[in-house]
Amino acid sequence: MPLLALLVVANTSLTIENWSTALNAAEIRIENLGTLKLPLYFKDTQPSNRIHIVCDKLKIAEGGVIDAAGGGYAGGVAKGDIGAGPGGATVFCFWICFYVDTLDFSELISDN
Repeated sequence: MPLLALLVVANTSLTIENWSTALNAAEIRIENLGTLKLPLYFKDTQPSNRIHIVCDKLKIAEGGVIDAAGGGYAGGVAKGDIGAGPGGATVFCFWICFYVDTLDFSELISDN
């Protein structure tokens, strides 16, 4: 059972922190200028993060964003500089998890 009936993110950013955090609502709307995002990258000694969404209906309106850029394991910055995480990559790795019954992109679809 969802913890919230409705969660609306509009004209602001909502930062999702920690691996165990989940947005749990019957309906989640990311409206114009609304952003769900991760905090900046992390290393092995810091808590990991992901965007974890559990809902029946997810609506992302025009101008709404789910942004995980730069929010995973820290990468190495130069050749030979090993990044954090199990692979030691030189790029970021991030997680976004969705458990959604209905995605609504109707505002983005035009008849023209």
